[in-house]
Amino acid sequence: MRRFTLLCMAILVTGLILSACSSGGGGPATVQSVSLSNTSAGTAATTFSPTDHTIYAAIQLSSIETGLTAKVVWTAVDTSAGQNTEVASKEFTGLAVNVIQAQVELPRDWPTGKYKLDVYLNGTLANTTAFTIQ
Repeated sequence: MRRFTLLCMAILVTGLILSACSSGGGGPATVQSVSLSNTSAGTAATTFSPTDHTIYAAIQLSSIETGLTAKVVWTAVDTSAGQNTEVASKEFTGLAVNVIQAQVELPRDWPTGKYKLDVYLNGTLANTTAFTIQ
């Protein structure tokens, strides 16, 4: 009986530790930083060339949250091709991560101008990062 009680206590403690780690222990995850680049492992930048057909984003969260729903929306804010036009969006569901990787690709050169990347966590706008194509 003593072994059974010790085993139950060990399982309970392990469950509590895993639960605290997976939720970050301090509330819901927030966006700590957003790093944009023209290569998947490149140097962070906020200005890109029209010929950078793919732009990558690494979104660092404050903690790991299980069951996280995230959405990234790439928008042309004020460009030579128009204003306030959604370029692309991507939703991620059921995540258990602290870094979200996203990318947007255009098969042709980007119109020059101002753009933004909006990051939503669990349906709430958590971060907006501006970037320029010139």
